[in-house]
Amino acid sequence: MNRRRFVTATASVPLIGPATAWAIGDLAARPPAADAAATEPGDGMASVLWSYLDHASSWEDTVSDLRRYVADGHPDAALMTRIADLIEREVAAVDPEPLEGVLGFFPGVVLMLHGLRSVGDYGDAATFDAQSAFVRRLVGAL
Repeated sequence: MNRRRFVTATASVPLIGPATAWAIGDLAARPPAADAAATEPGDGMASVLWSYLDHASSWEDTVSDLRRYVADGHPDAALMTRIADLIEREVAAVDPEPLEGVLGFFPGVVLMLHGLRSVGDYGDAATFDAQSAFVRRLVGAL
């Protein structure tokens, strides 16, 4: 086999499986969310949530993005509603001007709140208190 034929045959091998699957309708019938469901549940949720909040540049944007996330019917919608309501209530109670942040800050806070609330919902009170205190110490150490 000459070099040209070898390279052509080798390069086309990875395309055979997907092309065949597509031709028989397997990929066409597969919902796009199927790949996300195959990942770790926590990792999938974090990636999907981050995609909603990625460009949030204010608490108002964050609440709006969380409301869209909830409206799209994600499994943790009830918890995200609680987080959106909490943020909205706290922002309304203070002067929002000093609450500015940078991109990445807002989704990071939401993910932290989601994680802490999940610890509270599925763990015991002592674990929740210990994790919350640990996060406060980390923030204080910055």
